[in-house]
Amino acid sequence: IGLFDIGSFPAGTDNIPIELINALEAASFHCDVRGDAMAGKYGKLLVNLGNIIEAALGKNARSGPWNDRAKEEGAAALRAAGIKFYNVGKDNPKRKLMNVNDFPGYTRAGSSSIQSLLRGTGSIETDFLNGEIVMLGRLYGVATPVNAAFVRVARLMVQKNMAPGEFPEAEVERMVADV
Repeated sequence: IGLFDIGSFPAGTDNIPIELINALEAASFHCDVRGDAMAGKYGKLLVNLGNIIEAALGKNARSGPWNDRAKEEGAAALRAAGIKFYNVGKDNPKRKLMNVNDFPGYTRAGSSSIQSLLRGTGSIETDFLNGEIVMLGRLYGVATPVNAAFVRVARLMVQKNMAPGEFPEAEVERMVADV
């Protein structure tokens, strides 16, 4: 049901508790012990940049140009900062190891950002995802207008208690141009 790249922080594979790996695999998670597990975490960050895009513009936006541009900015900012990453997205061959199943009577709401909006928690994770890319871009001289705009979009959606998919794409375009 899930994939874990597991390793020591900041790098290496020493002191990995075999009991943890056994417990995860017994619970149907596939574990890879990797000396560069943090690079996978940064790969996951790039995937999760699309959370707010999907939450703002709808599920189809996750595979659209805004998502592509946000990931391109993210990859450029990570490279400029000297942070290594690798692909953990849907085209990663390991994804075939995961079984994603529907449960009768339940509809998947969407990303964690969509779930936050639906629950009306008053907060959203975007500052820690897209905001991280914006901060790295500023520190290392990489333009991140798409990510910066979606950080603003997230704040507006929370402040106005907007439902997922309600944000006007024309407003996104204006905000990106204003960054």
